[in-house]
Amino acid sequence: KRGRVEKFGVSANYTLGISQPTHITKVTNAAEWATMANEVCKYKNEELRYTPEEIRKYADGSDPWRYPSTDWFGETLKDWTLQHNANLTLSGGTEKLQSFISLSSRFQDGVFKNSASKYAQHDLRINVDGKVNNYIKVSVDASMRMEQADSPTRGTAEIFRDLMTATPNKPAYWPNGLPGPVIDEQNQSTPVVDATPVSGYVTGENYILNLNAKVQIDIPWVKGLSLTGTAAFDRGLYYSKKFSRKYELYAWDGVSESTDGLPLLVKGEYGKSRSLTQRLDIQKEHLLNALINYQRTFNEDHNVNVLAGAECIEENSNWFSAERRNFTAEYPDELNFGDANQQFANGSTPGMNRWLNYFGRLNYAYQGKYIAEFVWRYQGSSKFAPKTRWGFFPGVSVAYRISEENFWKKSKASEVINDLKLRASWGKTGNDLIDPYQFYSLYKKHDFDFVTGDPLTNTPAYREFLAANIGAQWEEANQLNIGFDMSLLNNRLLITADYFNNLRTKILIPQSESVPDWTGLTGVLPDVNLGKVRNKGFDFQVAWNDRIGNDFIYRVSLNGGHAKNKIEFFDEAEGGLPWQVQTGHPMHSDLYYEVLGVFQTEEDLKKYPHMEGARPGDLIFKDVNDDKEINGEDRVRIHKSDVPTWTGGLNLYFKYK
Repeated sequence: KRGRVEKFGVSANYTLGISQPTHITKVTNAAEWATMANEVCKYKNEELRYTPEEIRKYADGSDPWRYPSTDWFGETLKDWTLQHNANLTLSGGTEKLQSFISLSSRFQDGVFKNSASKYAQHDLRINVDGKVNNYIKVSVDASMRMEQADSPTRGTAEIFRDLMTATPNKPAYWPNGLPGPVIDEQNQSTPVVDATPVSGYVTGENYILNLNAKVQIDIPWVKGLSLTGTAAFDRGLYYSKKFSRKYELYAWDGVSESTDGLPLLVKGEYGKSRSLTQRLDIQKEHLLNALINYQRTFNEDHNVNVLAGAECIEENSNWFSAERRNFTAEYPDELNFGDANQQFANGSTPGMNRWLNYFGRLNYAYQGKYIAEFVWRYQGSSKFAPKTRWGFFPGVSVAYRISEENFWKKSKASEVINDLKLRASWGKTGNDLIDPYQFYSLYKKHDFDFVTGDPLTNTPAYREFLAANIGAQWEEANQLNIGFDMSLLNNRLLITADYFNNLRTKILIPQSESVPDWTGLTGVLPDVNLGKVRNKGFDFQVAWNDRIGNDFIYRVSLNGGHAKNKIEFFDEAEGGLPWQVQTGHPMHSDLYYEVLGVFQTEEDLKKYPHMEGARPGDLIFKDVNDDKEINGEDRVRIHKSDVPTWTGGLNLYFKYK
């Protein structure tokens, strides 16, 4: 937002809200779980694990010590979480100087009970616009943001995985309030504790500063000509502190009791030993941009807009971390109280990335009916070798507003269709989103030293971890788009539709499939320009705007689209099975067995190949290669992936005054 020429005013607002997950997966209770476990035993011809009486006790809760029924989501997640947002703004100014100042603060609590998670953010924004004279304008924008984020030592995805897999016949908490045993021997943990500060914490503080300055000069002796210069400076400091500690869980063998007749719980220590890791990341980015723009209308019919510019961008980052272990419980969780013999440090400077861009745009419109535009960008990236780092990316678009023609305005069609624009465009864009310095051979310290000299001395060894590719260049995407914009019925009905066909070529991927393992190169291969993927489809939006009387205004809009991608070339091993290759299939498609039916009898098993141990009731998998065996070679790549082909949305807007 910008300040305006008006009396300075102050506004403040505060919002308070509550939220909850939109959907929680419904899982079985202990009685249902025990029943299904018995069904598995029946299938395997094994003795049933649970008697009808035990299943009844799981269901009625009459013996929560021996037969608990745990709702793990209910024990771990809150029903509602609190969030609030406060904002204070000051805005106004004179013809010579306008300013906008905003101060805001927001907070959101975590979804876990006794949560180790919470987030707070505080923002300050200052936008100042000045007018030096009738030809020179300046603006300075500054924004500062502080983020404070706390979280558990285990990731949220891991905790939710445990909530999904924890069996309901184990207690989250015993009836006396003590935490129950581990959910399984592999994880050696329980989500009701992992989600809290009891197991440790991760706290983060981020400080982000963005500064932008802009100067615009209108050349008085050339009408329509202006010069613009922009400078931007961004700096980010990201600090994190992770402290892990052991915690106590309680198990019961189901038999042992204390002298007072209560179950005798056995205490055990779980989690990671006391350790502290602190890390600081620093990120810097600078941008300089210069534009020259010429805009004129000739003879009231010909509108011309020409723009040319240059831009340079530089970004850099580095980080370091320090760790100490073996903290004792009586000392604070600060680095100097850890064991000096168990301390570790690490850090890196990934390097500096630079881009230099020259670009331009030419627009022409005749009477607002015939519109054409040509754009171009000549861009260099430091991520590529000098001979290949430059790419040229042009684009062209045309549009025809047929509704502006006299014959249209005189026709009855104009009474229904108030505005109609047909348009088409083609453009080429580039992508360099790869790790930098891949045109060099890169080395890293080996895990083992080698011994030299007399006396013997351990000498660090280094190994190549990335081979050089001096031929890597920009990925390219050719994008074709055809569409129309239409308004009908006195501009109450708006329709927009587009067809697109995009072809990405020279996609940068490692050649890890076609290079054999015996070469010893598969672990050090750089990205090369190999991939080729096409994505095509359509999207649309239909909106209805209207009012009822003078006080009620409403808008209903529906949007949707269909998009499907196909790999036209990808790195694949020679001699791959035709029904398993990625080429010709969507990105991220996977391999599956094709199901023909279900084995009903032992006779069915004798008639058709099956996996070892199959029995009546198992699925019949197709023997794709007809080798009378069912194995991994019978899996077939399908024409589907986890990327949806159909998307859509509905928006409703109402206003009453």
